[in-house]
Amino acid sequence: MCENNTYELIIMDVQMPVMDGYDATKNIRSGASSCRNIPIMGLTANAEKDTQQACLEAGMNDVATKPIRRKPLLNAINKLISQTDGDSTASSDRESPHDAPGETQKKNEPLDYESAAEEFGSIEVVKELSGRLIDNIEKQIKIMKEAMETNDMESLRRESHSVKGGAATLEAMPISEIAKQLEELSKTSKIDEIPDVFENFINEFERLREFVSDFSQLKKINSESDDKKLNT
Repeated sequence: MCENNTYELIIMDVQMPVMDGYDATKNIRSGASSCRNIPIMGLTANAEKDTQQACLEAGMNDVATKPIRRKPLLNAINKLISQTDGDSTASSDRESPHDAPGETQKKNEPLDYESAAEEFGSIEVVKELSGRLIDNIEKQIKIMKEAMETNDMESLRRESHSVKGGAATLEAMPISEIAKQLEELSKTSKIDEIPDVFENFINEFERLREFVSDFSQLKKINSESDDKKLNT
């Protein structure tokens, strides 16, 4: 795409199959395309400093950590595309796209619809995205089960990582946190702890699915949202 088009900014997912974001960025930076010097923002669910440093060393200008928040992300993008040519150093005091979380999640709520609706613009969009999230996790659970049966910790780590980021972006923090635990365990020798955590993961998924399918809950939230708009 960079060989045939000109862009103002590239948002680069770090973990991708076949070629990850690090190698993709290095290829862009070492090539002769018009994209060689444009800003690249890394996108990752890993908040570790080592991951962010690896992104910068690969040639990215900045790193956004999931869950992504709209306003800080736009601010970071504006700063990146306004930089002078050749400035590839990320500003240390830049407002990070993940430094503005929504309100604290309500106690025991599997998905914070109010915060998600505020972030995505409407409850209808959240309803659609939450349905997709459920479908995706159902498919990922099958892969995760097979990975556990074959002791394929890399596949388990990859799928857990994906669930962690996707769920957090949609404000489904409880299942995101358990997915994070699975991701961390898959990178260690503590594989005997994985079955219990995975059982918790399945239980939380069932709770999330029931919550998402509860249309009366969505209707109630939608009504409350409309009342707030009228009062405003």
